[in-house]
Amino acid sequence: MFSVTEQRNGTAVIHPGITIEREHLRQLRLTLDTCLDHGLRQVVVDLSETEHLHYRAADLFTQTEHRLHGSQGHLVLAGANRYVRDILAFMCGDPRFGLSESLSEAIDTVSC
Repeated sequence: MFSVTEQRNGTAVIHPGITIEREHLRQLRLTLDTCLDHGLRQVVVDLSETEHLHYRAADLFTQTEHRLHGSQGHLVLAGANRYVRDILAFMCGDPRFGLSESLSEAIDTVSC
């Protein structure tokens, strides 16, 4: 379901697709864990095509950012529409992970 690409600077970019429902959360966790297990410490989740995400995804993103922060890494969510950003804001308040308007901006953010 999820595709992962690696940018030339060692950043993993996860493309989750149109929806992230509750039944997709386990696969998303496995995808994020695989990136970390392979030593990728800069992770971008491209939400530009995502129209809906289950509210528990916010917890997963927060946990991942916490793990990455401990190893000098970063998690940035890119291109989320207003509805998805509202879900994240409601669930996380002031999230530790980054939010970027576009994929290119997110990749620039984690590369610094």
